[in-house]
Amino acid sequence: MVIAKLERAIAPESLAPPTGTVIADDDLATRFGLHELHPKTGRQAGHLFLFIDTKGVLESPDRLRLTGLPTPWPGETGFALARESDSTWRYLGVARTTESANVWSIPEVDFRTWRRWGTGRSVSRALPEGALARAQEVVDHLLALPESERTITAHDGKTARLLGPAEKGGLRIDGGQGGFSARTISLTDLAWIAVAHDDVLKLGGTLDEPRVNRVRYLEGTPKESTRWIDSAWAIAAWERGFPLVLTPPLRVQVEAEN
Repeated sequence: MVIAKLERAIAPESLAPPTGTVIADDDLATRFGLHELHPKTGRQAGHLFLFIDTKGVLESPDRLRLTGLPTPWPGETGFALARESDSTWRYLGVARTTESANVWSIPEVDFRTWRRWGTGRSVSRALPEGALARAQEVVDHLLALPESERTITAHDGKTARLLGPAEKGGLRIDGGQGGFSARTISLTDLAWIAVAHDDVLKLGGTLDEPRVNRVRYLEGTPKESTRWIDSAWAIAAWERGFPLVLTPPLRVQVEAEN
C-alpha cells in the first residue's frame, strides 16, 4: 500500500539567502521566509539557527563549536550567522553536524569574520593531505644537487644559493655576495606552492605569488598578513626542484632497464 510519494527534495541552501549576505535584525525573518525570527541560537519555526556573537566560537575557518544546543535530529542542518555590527548579521551558510560533539561544519568564512570570532592568529587554510610530503621530496632532490648547481632563480631574475636544510624542514638560502642574508624557505611555504601548482594544472594560468595567496589564505586577507616575500623564493625553489622529482637519476633508470 502506497502511504506517500516523494515529489521533491528541498535543499536547505534553497531556503536561505546567498552565503555572505549581510542582514539587518529586522529583516532576518523575511530573508529566511519566516513570519518571525529572533537573533537567538536554537530552533525557530522548525529550523535550527546558530547565531555567533562570542569570540572563540569559531574553532577554525570552517568549524564552529556551540554548547547547550538541543540534540540534533538525524541529518539536521542549521543556518549559521555571525554578528557584523549592533544591528546586522552575516549569513555564513548551512551548518552540518560532524563526528565531534557540539562541532559543526560550515563553509569557510572570510578573513574579517575569522579575526573577529575565531581563535588564533593564523589566516592560512589547512594544507591538503600529502602536500608536506611532496614539498619534502622537492627539498631532498635540491639538496642532492652538486654544490655548483645549488642555485634558484626567482621570476624577477634574482638568484639565491641553497645553503642546506632548515632546522625544522625546508631550505636555507642566501642572496650571495651583495645579496640578502641567510633566510628560510619553510616546508609549509613549499607545500603551498605544490597546492598552487595543482591549481594551475587544473585551471590554467601562471604560478605566481597572487595565485599562491589565493589558494593559501582566507578570502579578504590583506597582503601584510601573508608571507608574500617567502612565496617568491618558494616558487623559485619549486620550479627548480619539481622537474628533478619527475626525472629520476640516470643510475636508477639503468638499474630499472637491467
